[in-house]
This record gives sequence, structure tokens and C-alpha cells, in this order.
Amino acid sequence: MQIEMLPGTDNVIRFPVDMREKPSMRLLHQLRPDVRVLFMQAEGLGFELPQHGLCDCTDQATAEHIAGQLDADGRATKRFLDELLEPLLQRAVEAARKAVVAAASAQAARKAVVAAASAQAARRGAASVHAPDALKERAFEMTEQAVRLGLEAHGLCEETIGVERAVCYARKGEPWVLRNQEADMDILIAAKLARRSRR
Repeated sequence: MQIEMLPGTDNVIRFPVDMREKPSMRLLHQLRPDVRVLFMQAEGLGFELPQHGLCDCTDQATAEHIAGQLDADGRATKRFLDELLEPLLQRAVEAARKAVVAAASAQAARKAVVAAASAQAARRGAASVHAPDALKERAFEMTEQAVRLGLEAHGLCEETIGVERAVCYARKGEPWVLRNQEADMDILIAAKLARRSRR
């Protein structure tokens, strides 16, 4: 999620509608944590990084579960598939929303630390002055909380994406196949190049 400033203003922001939008896979992809930033912060704070390949493992496990629940026609009912995906999707979107808010709050707290140090330096005429310890401690606690919530949201998002892939195959009545990461990357690159060529 990005918070946009309204053109020509410095204190009015556009309300992030994705914080109230109905949960969907599109919204999940918008809100999910940026793992490049999240993992770097997590390592710096000593958090254990999440299991690699969670999405693929969940995808395969869900496909096997669905295969055991097929009816006489070899199909899974819409209700069964909805009950597999919808509750998890709602939990993941809610966790991602909490992570977004926590990350923004932590960033604001860190900026407050820098601003306080700069203000003290300006008042005292010193080249470098440290921010108050209480402010730094609060910023650290908020950053830790943001990373913790971000990791939780990441895990739920990965699980949801895995479940959604298996459910998508079942809804189309197609046999599930293992994800080919190279083929997926080729599709993403081709789509990006096509968008650029249309500009």
C-alpha cells in the first residue's frame, strides 16, 4: 500500500481505500509485505526468517487434500473450495493491513528520532546530538513490532497464495501441476515487456 499526497498539498493525504476494500487476491498482492525490506530488518533484529517455499508446499498439500474430497464426477464443490480459501484470505488480508499500519507507524517513529536529534543539534549549535533515549526506545519497540507483524502477514500471504493456486485448478476442473518457477518468471517478464511496448 502506498499513501499518496494530494497534488499541491503538504498535509493532506489520499485515504488508502485498500484498508477498507473487501478481501480479494488482488488486494492481498497489493498489501503483502515487501520481503526485501522485511527480511533485511528481520535479520538485523535477530528474527528467524520464515521457511523457504511455504507457498509451494501449501499449494501441493492443498491439491492433495482437494483430490481426496472429489465427488463421483471428479469435481470439488464450490462450497468446499470457498471454505478452503475464503477464511484464510480474510485472515491474510487483515494481517497484511495490520503489518502496513505497524510499518508506517514504525517509520514515523524513526523519523521522529532523526527530527529530534536535528532539532537539538540546531538549538545547541552542535554538529551531532543524540535523540532522547525514550524516543529511541519507542522507535525500536515499534520497529520490532512491525517486523513481527510483517513476518506473520508474510506467512499467511504465502499460505493463501498456495491455497488459491490449488483451488484455481480445482475450480477449472483441471489436473493440478507442480509450479514451474522459470515458466512463471518468463510469463511475468513477457507481461512487463508488453506493458512497456504499449506506452
